Amino acid sequence: MTAIQLPLAEQPHNNQQLFSDYYLNHILPQRADWKLLVDEAAPVLRQLRAIWAAYTPSANEAQTEDGFIKPTLAALGHTFEVQPALATPDGVKRPDYVLYRDTAALAANRGQTLTEQMLQHTALAVGDAKYWERPLDMQLKGAKSGDPFSNKNPSYQIAFYMQHSGAAWGILTNGRQWRLYHKDTAHKLDRFYEADLPALLDANDPARFLYFYAFFRCAAFDDHDLGLARLLKVNAAYGLTPEEIDLLWRTAPPRMPAGRGER
Repeated sequence: MTAIQLPLAEQPHNNQQLFSDYYLNHILPQRADWKLLVDEAAPVLRQLRAIWAAYTPSANEAQTEDGFIKPTLAALGHTFEVQPALATPDGVKRPDYVLYRDTAALAANRGQTLTEQMLQHTALAVGDAKYWERPLDMQLKGAKSGDPFSNKNPSYQIAFYMQHSGAAWGILTNGRQWRLYHKDTAHKLDRFYEADLPALLDANDPARFLYFYAFFRCAAFDDHDLGLARLLKVNAAYGLTPEEIDLLWRTAPPRMPAGRGER
């Protein structure tokens, strides 16, 4: 099977220095386990295309969540609680979602005011959702709300929720754009991995859809070779920055130290 190596402008993701671009675009498509994942992703692609076809984009946040975001999370295998109470130094806040490892973990915390200690071993990620295509990098101006926090930069909000939930990962979405943030760099606001889900659904190509499915499915948060934590470790190779790793791979693909190579 020929490796998928697309020009940068045609890449099915927008990676803002969270992972290594070269690894995403050139190494991953050559991996046998990545290729095998296409068959698993295909039925989810069909399911999400049906959800997308039935959805009418809305500037109403609740309609965006109920019509598209929640069904998408469910199709990806996630178990989640909606708007749980989270204790923070700024008072109790309510992220839109806490994604749990299983239903038992959700049931144990349901209805309680959550703390970092309660979530650090049971939550896969914290999530926040905005109305359809709401800009994710700016604060709303002139919006009327009783809670100023709700009008802040969404990237700031997800970083805040991650900081006080103990979750290693954060998902931020406006329905179209789906972003992943990691706890170590979320505070910088501009470090994330992003996919345009409707564009991938319209393309109807399971191989391209992997750049959403493999990163946002429930199993992505588990510890395995295609898990997010393993992918993130690529950036830590030799202590280099993502740009330095990309340059190194382009000029002379390195031999990884024992125990750190990708299978």
